[in-house]
Amino acid sequence: MKKKVLLLLFSSLFITSCGTRRGHTDDHIGTGVQLPAGTSIDEAGITSIPVPVIFHVLYKNDKENVSDDAIKAMLTSLQKDFKGESTLLYPAERPKDAAYNRTDTKFRFEKAEVLPDGTRTSGIIRKKTATGIFRYQKRKAFAESPPYDPYKYLNVYICETNTGAYTPVETANHGIVIHYDNVNYESKTLTHETGHWLGLRHIFEGGCNNSDGIDDTKAQKKFFGDKKYPYVSCTDATMVTNFMGYNASRDFFTEGQAKEMRQNALKYMTVQELPKESNIIKREKYNVYGDVLKLLTADKTSKEYSGYAEDILEKYTGCQQVKTADLIRKFSQSTQKLEKGLEVEVQQPEPANSFNWQAAVINELSLLIAKQFEKEMFHLALNRFFKDVIEPDNDNSSKIVQANSFYALFPKTTEHIRKIYESGNSYTGLDIAAVQLLIKNDLKELPILFREKPELLFPKINDYPKVKDMLTLGDIIVSSSAQGYNLQSILNKVSAKRYTSPKLNEITSIAAILSNALLPTAPNDTFWLDPITQLDPESKEDRVRNTYELLYQQLSCFPELRTHLDSLEELERKREIQGLFLFVRKLNDSYSFIKSKGYKLETFQDQLAYVKLINDSFYELFHTIYKNKKLNEIYELNEKIIRTSGACISIFEALTLKEYPTAITQIVTDFGTFMQEDHTEYKLLLVAAQIAGDKDGTQIKNILKTYIEPIGTSSQKRISPFNISVNSYAGITGGYESIKNNSSEDSYYAGITAPVGISLSFMPRRLGSVSLFLELIDLGSLVNTRFKGDNTTYAELRFEHFLTPGVGLFYNFNKTPITIGAKYNYISNLREIEYTNDTTTVPEGIKDVSRLSFSILIDIPLLTLYSKSKK
Repeated sequence: MKKKVLLLLFSSLFITSCGTRRGHTDDHIGTGVQLPAGTSIDEAGITSIPVPVIFHVLYKNDKENVSDDAIKAMLTSLQKDFKGESTLLYPAERPKDAAYNRTDTKFRFEKAEVLPDGTRTSGIIRKKTATGIFRYQKRKAFAESPPYDPYKYLNVYICETNTGAYTPVETANHGIVIHYDNVNYESKTLTHETGHWLGLRHIFEGGCNNSDGIDDTKAQKKFFGDKKYPYVSCTDATMVTNFMGYNASRDFFTEGQAKEMRQNALKYMTVQELPKESNIIKREKYNVYGDVLKLLTADKTSKEYSGYAEDILEKYTGCQQVKTADLIRKFSQSTQKLEKGLEVEVQQPEPANSFNWQAAVINELSLLIAKQFEKEMFHLALNRFFKDVIEPDNDNSSKIVQANSFYALFPKTTEHIRKIYESGNSYTGLDIAAVQLLIKNDLKELPILFREKPELLFPKINDYPKVKDMLTLGDIIVSSSAQGYNLQSILNKVSAKRYTSPKLNEITSIAAILSNALLPTAPNDTFWLDPITQLDPESKEDRVRNTYELLYQQLSCFPELRTHLDSLEELERKREIQGLFLFVRKLNDSYSFIKSKGYKLETFQDQLAYVKLINDSFYELFHTIYKNKKLNEIYELNEKIIRTSGACISIFEALTLKEYPTAITQIVTDFGTFMQEDHTEYKLLLVAAQIAGDKDGTQIKNILKTYIEPIGTSSQKRISPFNISVNSYAGITGGYESIKNNSSEDSYYAGITAPVGISLSFMPRRLGSVSLFLELIDLGSLVNTRFKGDNTTYAELRFEHFLTPGVGLFYNFNKTPITIGAKYNYISNLREIEYTNDTTTVPEGIKDVSRLSFSILIDIPLLTLYSKSKK
């Protein structure tokens, strides 16, 4: 049986290029990303997955400007193919195996009617272009007509392309590009590419090794033409007409392919949420302790007792093979009688006043982050920054990852930078001011993205459903607290949410069950009963014993947990349940805090402290499970998962306090794993955060200077395949000089040198690289005075005093700025400058000198003009 491989829908640099209009080209497929073993999303209740489609028509002439009718025909074909309603091909010769049946994938494609901002649309966007051919390597189609939310819409680009269609699966430009000749009812090109868009590989992937990652497809080789059944490829079981092959006639997806596409869609697309099962939510709210007291205070000798007890205890059956009568019998055997009057209405905590968490973040981010700076001086820095955002080097995966992450966090900023960068005009102060404003606005939206679309910020987070669910949990705590819900209502809201991970559904249900179970039935110093002082597992009191009995029935609703509890002795089982109870002590801390404030949280500090206390309560429960080896074998938690909601709240806090570099650094530190690639330096994000944190606009020069300086360091030259820079050196030199003057003799010389010129570096190797240096001037004499601590400004000096044209061949050692090499200079009218008493003496020389020298230098690049990235 084939090994199951789930293909990550939005894996970076995954490109699928399929056939041209006249035939087929070779595919360009990445290896994809495997999800953790056992990763699966519950499809129960999903009857259909609606996908709005936006067609982008990029045309140069009328032929390429395909008609609405042609687009409609292609969409109709796509709809039927994914419903399993395409025309059945070769019914007589077709294998009778059910795997060859057409399958309803549950996807429903319709032209989009509304854009993300609420604007009405026909679903077709037409733009005239000057681009000759949209090549898949360049991805220019996405630049000319930016895609709409790729996690909600299918963006289809119709244009002149050098391949029949392709699907680059990347966060920043996700969609399908298709040749205009393929826009018709008969072509299955869009169906095939949509399969790729939803995560499928070609059915012939791996040839006879059968490695397309789908269980029910057959091993086969790649073939073209119009084959019919039966056709022998690897075996006679070839799926000739499967949509993910290259046969001319195609008509079906397998059920395995359909499931794979649904799983990818449910991970990445916004599908209508299903509520948690109502019987579980109902059970979570039972007040176990209150029900125990009701039964213990009732008169067991009365005729009505049996019916009274049955009404209370019947709801606790169903998860275990236990009858109501058995529970009644256990309570009837209780010998202790509690006094009347203990049974009162369950307390409900006073709610906190409502406060707007989003407004706190937004208001604190409202200051403009800069005014203006000198565009000419920083044009190169800006251009480098903009280029890295819009056109990262194709052969530098780290820069591509950084650009994608920048787009995810700053989408409005990115679009503005794209416009001004591609316009070709000089940057103005207004451009810079707009970038600053847009960074601020994008940061303002960051908490919303965390809540609603974390996968836009962190494309890999869907591979870690528990982490994504913990972000949701943290958001529920924040939003419910801000809306003024009382503590128990917040717990119930957390548990009522249906999470992607079934395990997290169970844990939140357990939290609700335990917290509702410990609500006291009489006035109490704390809001919840203290499980340490009031529910001692070794107690013989019927109140305690029966409370643990009913809780065991409650927790038995979860099969794996029930198996674990059944494996324990009775006392050990009670202690296990008590251990889970301990998180309510943290809840009591939250209650005590809000009570001490008179149930009014007037300041942001108080609001934040309250939210953190509630989150700490959940952390206590998760941590208890994580530290319990047997329990964690069931729930599979780790430290990163259980700290996720707290990290999210800390990021919101930093944003609210305008500590933008801290916020971005924490995002990269805590969530960098879920962005693109591990070990990537997110310099672009940190630069944006520093710009946002510049309160008066005085630091922007230094921020951009710091960003580009590493590009010009000596280390960059040593690893670059080809680098051109304005360069200086400082060091010692010695050699032989030939003097063209009859009154002077040739001689050896030595001294300080500080040449400045153009350096061309190439041939990086393990030990270092080679540089060809074109020297213009040598400031050695002046630099020598600086080495002696002389900071005098010598007004008499002129550029011509230091003119030393020449050429050198240097070797640059890796991991150090040391350079050695030889050079030749021809110096016309050599001057011997003397520096004395804050003045200089510069006699006109009468010597023309040729020098051949050897130097040991420190490499000091001043400005990088070009640097090719290392592959």
